[in-house]
Amino acid sequence: MMAPNKEEAELFTKYKELIVSWNRTHNLMSKSGIKEIDLHIQDSLSVQDKLTQNTLLDVGSGAGFPGIPLAIKKPETKVYLVESNKKKAAFLLHCTLNLGLKNVTVYNGRVEDLKIEKAQRVEMIGRAFGTLENSLKCASGLLDDGAVLFLMRTKEEPIGKKYSKKYKIISTENIYSELRSQKGLLIKIGLIQ
Repeated sequence: MMAPNKEEAELFTKYKELIVSWNRTHNLMSKSGIKEIDLHIQDSLSVQDKLTQNTLLDVGSGAGFPGIPLAIKKPETKVYLVESNKKKAAFLLHCTLNLGLKNVTVYNGRVEDLKIEKAQRVEMIGRAFGTLENSLKCASGLLDDGAVLFLMRTKEEPIGKKYSKKYKIISTENIYSELRSQKGLLIKIGLIQ
């Protein structure tokens, strides 16, 4: 992973300041999470070389991990921050405006309701997006249109019976960041062809 250039470093600093400021009243992250913001950014960036499409959906974006760090490092990628919680979505919108991230769109709603043209060129990523089965349930509409789903996990999970006839694990790759004390995994899921 390449170190941030000066402009990226300034954006990361401003992003961290916005999180700390908003967290005082909106509880975006836990106290321990706030203390580990740099590790959360590093964890988010641990997948940047694995993503190859020009459209990325960060599903369940929360405080913007991994979407905002990836948008900073990959300005040519169109990033959608998908967040159903109104307060968190308001924070994400405030962040993207203050950081001048023109490649980011905030979607305040559920990924199930999001329609994207040419979904076969879309990658979705979930860092804290619930169980594998819930992730598949939420992302199934876009997966059915050809998108792929990346899940950042600490352990492997099989696809349960309910979805195993329709979706498959395409790959499981090791990812590393100091935030994950044990081995981190990036699980790529798509339609069975």
